[in-house]
Amino acid sequence: MRGSRSLHLDCRLKLAGVTNRTGDFEGAIRVLQRWTAIDPDNAPLQLMLALQYQRMGRELDSEREFRKFNELSNAMLQQQRAAESSDASQPAGKP
Repeated sequence: MRGSRSLHLDCRLKLAGVTNRTGDFEGAIRVLQRWTAIDPDNAPLQLMLALQYQRMGRELDSEREFRKFNELSNAMLQQQRAAESSDASQPAGKP
């Protein structure tokens, strides 16, 4: 499942990139908005949306999306640390 999710993310980012390179900056934003609505906990998509807003000079939108990205990144980091802490507290040889 993880591989499939990674592939879908890659396709989403490529679609937004192609749309952006063709000069359809608003189209790139629509693509990224659509995918962040579908997958709101996806930090890389949130970052891409923030960067797209920044490229277009939409500072308030960019700041809002960067805040969301930071929140998601911090939550992911906390989850990772909790998992590592849990793994470290397991006795050797026990899954």
